[in-house]
Amino acid sequence: MITCRETVERISRDDGNGVWGWFSLRLHLLMCRHCSAFERHLRALGKGIRRLSAGDEESIRKLEQEVLERLGGGNGPSSGTR
Repeated sequence: MITCRETVERISRDDGNGVWGWFSLRLHLLMCRHCSAFERHLRALGKGIRRLSAGDEESIRKLEQEVLERLGGGNGPSSGTR
């Protein structure tokens, strides 16, 4: 089985190294909640960056609010409650 360090490197490079590499990566992600969370966060960041690069103001505000809610705050500079 691959280590957490190898898992993070493969996820960051988006590299499965063939069928066996993909299988060992998926197996590790099923068993390791930390690496699984890292993968989810990295995917969310990529999605957010793509949305920001598309770039209308409404999308940016919506993304900002979504991030704040996921972080557990929900009240940041854009919500008007400080």
